[in-house]
Amino acid sequence: MISCLENKAPAARLRDALKRLDAGEITSAEVLAVLTPDEVHQLASPHVAAPGAPVAVGVSLAGGVGTGELVDVTALMVASRRPPFVVRCERITNDMLSRADSISAIVTTGEDSSSHAVIVARSLGLPVVRIDVAELDQVLPGAVTVDGTAGMVYAGVAGLVQPEWPRELHRLLDLAVGSSAVAIFANADQPSEIAHAVRVHGRGFEPRLEHLMITGSGLRSLRCALFATGAERDKHLDQLRTELVSALTRMYAATSGLPLYLRLLDPPEHEFVPPDHEVDDFAVALGVPAGTLRSQLAAAREVNPMMGCRGARLLLIKPDLVDVQVDAIFEALTSVPSAGPAHITLPMITDANEVIALRRLIAAAASRRPAAANLKVGVMIETPRAALLAHTLAPYVDYMCFGTNDLTAQTFGLSRGDVFDKFLTTYLREGIYQADPFAELDTAVRELIDICIERSRAANPDLTFTICGEQAADRRIIEFAFARGIDALAVPVGLIPAMTVAAAQHTFIKEVQP
Repeated sequence: MISCLENKAPAARLRDALKRLDAGEITSAEVLAVLTPDEVHQLASPHVAAPGAPVAVGVSLAGGVGTGELVDVTALMVASRRPPFVVRCERITNDMLSRADSISAIVTTGEDSSSHAVIVARSLGLPVVRIDVAELDQVLPGAVTVDGTAGMVYAGVAGLVQPEWPRELHRLLDLAVGSSAVAIFANADQPSEIAHAVRVHGRGFEPRLEHLMITGSGLRSLRCALFATGAERDKHLDQLRTELVSALTRMYAATSGLPLYLRLLDPPEHEFVPPDHEVDDFAVALGVPAGTLRSQLAAAREVNPMMGCRGARLLLIKPDLVDVQVDAIFEALTSVPSAGPAHITLPMITDANEVIALRRLIAAAASRRPAAANLKVGVMIETPRAALLAHTLAPYVDYMCFGTNDLTAQTFGLSRGDVFDKFLTTYLREGIYQADPFAELDTAVRELIDICIERSRAANPDLTFTICGEQAADRRIIEFAFARGIDALAVPVGLIPAMTVAAAQHTFIKEVQP
């Protein structure tokens, strides 16, 4: 577009374009067109330095770079060697993730990008690569480096080149943020991730509360609060509240006042059942016989937990969990005066009566806190029923978030995390499905979103909307979001710079078209 800049490196082109902007020779729109989103990603992202040829090539499931001794899951659990470890496994388990502090990366043979375990690993900042079993078997024991962004595994310890982030790149992103009709939020679940998202110009955050409690004392407190009964329950709920206040205070402090849409506990109890070898110790912590606890844990297991007693359903049958979470949110907000108003998101909603009942519980807990006057409540649209009945939900909420991972799974009738090995790879190869429905927003899912927006806006014109599933990171969704007035897309932190520029470029293209 600016011919004299075409043959220069991206950083030099950007520097020259900004000089010309300051001189009044070109417009902000022309500056934003100087770099492609891919070039922005290249400037903003760390990469492996001169690693030589990879010893295995796979598919990127979570970006980043990790180095450590390659071990299997058994060696990780025994932990007789010193971390960090690169763990090879078929499936990622909660038990593995509870030891995330010892893991630098994961190489899996059985996961796909839509599985909940991969999403949790990503939220913990762990690079994840899927490798075919035969190829992974060729990787020798010892130290390896995993480039999660490129989907490659290298032998030995490779250097990591951090981006320099020139001042001009920050300025470009400031221009993009100020120009875009669609904000780019971060799918960030840890305070450190949120702080990083602020540095790379993310404009909001959509964390999941349970991801704060995935390791260490937080995980123990959550497990105890879920499974404790009788007189012991109040004690464990108080401990969970203490853990949440500490974690949420750090989270709100990291936001720099930007909006944080906090999703209440979403996964089912099934996901927090401790492994068999920990049950006896867990029984002691709860003060119950081990046999009694084993029966209770067996009853918590579900055949299809992602469509079972989770989200709103779990919160309504255990309402004291709502009280603890909401009280902790407002306690944390009180400790961070710079934080914005509370945004509390209700997960797995299928009926307006769920919203009414949960809002009643939230109001009771929030009434004890002065910051409750600024409370905003939203819902996750994750089921076709919620999308079709959006007009019945709209009067009771301030915003809606499209959880396109679950919405896609339920629209297709797919089991997330299982389908690639079972049949989806064949479907894609044979052209039965034209695209991976968890990577590209499907036509039927788009139609459900259209219906939801149209019906809910008719009932509540002040609603705002975000998309926060895997498909939000597909740049082709920007045009879809722009055309429907969707306010924000929530993407992995590493993709924020590129998506921010892509959204701004699309906004300018639309504005100049007749």
